[in-house]
Amino acid sequence: MRNELSEAVGAATIKSAPPIAVVGASVAGWGVQEWMYFTTTVYVVAQLGYLLWKWWREAKKK
Repeated sequence: MRNELSEAVGAATIKSAPPIAVVGASVAGWGVQEWMYFTTTVYVVAQLGYLLWKWWREAKKK
């Protein structure tokens, strides 16, 4: 019984996360589009940083 309740609460939390994120983003002053620009920029910068670090590490080995 307890396990079933925790599974139900977990499923409900996962299902409600995207709408809560959209409402939170709107309340913060940015719309969904601005948040997507921001997160895409952060992701691209993180990927670029990782790639440069990887190349530097490979060059240092040789």
